[in-house]
Amino acid sequence: MSPECVRFITGKFFLNDSGMTINSKDSRVLNENYLNHYLFINQELIYLCGRGPAQKNIEIDAFNNIQIPLPPKNIQEKILDEISKIEDREEKILKQGVNFKNSIKELLKNKGQLISIENLVSPIESKIIKIQHSECQNSGEYPVISQEKEFIIGYTDKENPIIDVPAVVFGDHNCFFKYVDFPFFQGADGIKILKPNMNKILPKFFFYSLQDLKIENADKYMRHYSYLRVKKIAVPAIEDQQKIVKKIEKIEKQISKINKELEEVINEKRKILKKYL
Repeated sequence: MSPECVRFITGKFFLNDSGMTINSKDSRVLNENYLNHYLFINQELIYLCGRGPAQKNIEIDAFNNIQIPLPPKNIQEKILDEISKIEDREEKILKQGVNFKNSIKELLKNKGQLISIENLVSPIESKIIKIQHSECQNSGEYPVISQEKEFIIGYTDKENPIIDVPAVVFGDHNCFFKYVDFPFFQGADGIKILKPNMNKILPKFFFYSLQDLKIENADKYMRHYSYLRVKKIAVPAIEDQQKIVKKIEKIEKQISKINKELEEVINEKRKILKKYL
């Protein structure tokens, strides 16, 4: 379960055992599209129903207690009409994002010798001290990084952080990758710290190359490093890696700009809801 836990899907699809579908019980009272938009715009309420120290799963009783404002049908239709006027802009922004991500994939595609992950990483030399979630502070000397979707889950003032950086933190249960270039502490269990062998591969190039890997059973809550370590990625010469990384960093700036524009669209939708509810 992630903070982006609501999806609009049309057509046929598969759903794993951690998901559910939501429909209006009576479309004469609750417009299906109004329900969809309300849940999507307020998906943080659903994320807060998640339970679990690492891979969260929704608690059904908490979800069922979420209260959805139910204005008259004509007001629901007015809300949908105003939202539709900004959705064309949202669609264009989303397409731009897809195009940028495809550009990154193209830069990394089949360029160089194929080498397995386990032959591209070096052992971590730092002593690993694990910080439980309950021990995390709101501020402190060093950040705590776990496999949770949030990049940093808290802070600690303990000594002897992991200093083998840059490194890639791999969520062994949920298959998330995080690029870390500062001293940090590991948040409990469930992560693998991958320190790239810089004689073979640049840390940033390594991180980018991992993003699009297809890992078996990635949707299941289980250990995945045994699958990841034997995966192979294309590794060109170091000077070529440097050129590719520079190009990707420029694209990432554009993606960051697009993400801000999308957040503005979501805020506009929130204002529309607030105006009528």
